[in-house]
Amino acid sequence: MNVLFVAHDWLTEGMSKYKRGIGVICVLVFIGWIVQKQSDARKQELDVIDSPMVHDVYIVDAGKLTPDVNYQQQFKIYQVTEVKDDRVTFKVGRYSYNKYRDIKRGIQLNQLMIDGYFSAMPETWSTKELLANFDSGTLYEAHRPVDIFVMGGIVRQRPRLALSYHTDKPNQNNQRAIRFYQTGELEQARLAFEEAANEGDSWGQFNLAEMLRDGSGGKQDVERALYWFNKARQQGLERANTAYKNLCAATVGCSN
Repeated sequence: MNVLFVAHDWLTEGMSKYKRGIGVICVLVFIGWIVQKQSDARKQELDVIDSPMVHDVYIVDAGKLTPDVNYQQQFKIYQVTEVKDDRVTFKVGRYSYNKYRDIKRGIQLNQLMIDGYFSAMPETWSTKELLANFDSGTLYEAHRPVDIFVMGGIVRQRPRLALSYHTDKPNQNNQRAIRFYQTGELEQARLAFEEAANEGDSWGQFNLAEMLRDGSGGKQDVERALYWFNKARQQGLERANTAYKNLCAATVGCSN
């Protein structure tokens, strides 16, 4: 017990004597944590911009797109609809937000899913423009949906998975996975689709590839998505062939 009392007194005296230094260290650690967090977030955004994909969501400061001495911050949503060669095409939100918190709240309230939210007129940037706009702050943030969500809001329709009704004996794991998917049990669905894919079922391979591509039910894995789309298209599944070509065109280093 005496040792505990001595240790307590020593600690109390030390903290009292060096409290200013301890406070400075705590502040520096906190600042370092903030800087690291911002650095990690920027790296993630750069990864999205370097390999744009359909459904990516960009928050754009549209006020910077029109040179004007009376600049006013105006946030808009740009969502990728096509990636082809070195061109990225977007659908552009009709609505402007003066504050970042307002556009974030709009996403969280699922406003992107409202009919008429986006203009009928698309906009296209080159990949160089995409990076330049990010560097200038015009492209304020870049997000890749996890499954169908960004910031907790729905930003795309969940794809309807392919039911394997084309055979007399549909793969049971694929059918079981579809039931999981339809009830929102996405992790179980992904595992069951993987079983079907490994059994050689083309629809299981296609469905697994879609979940891997979209980050549905687990981590996004574009490389494995391409692998399973390719497996399915080798069996003559035309939907897999189209999906493979679209994903390959949006992936650096991929060749048809």
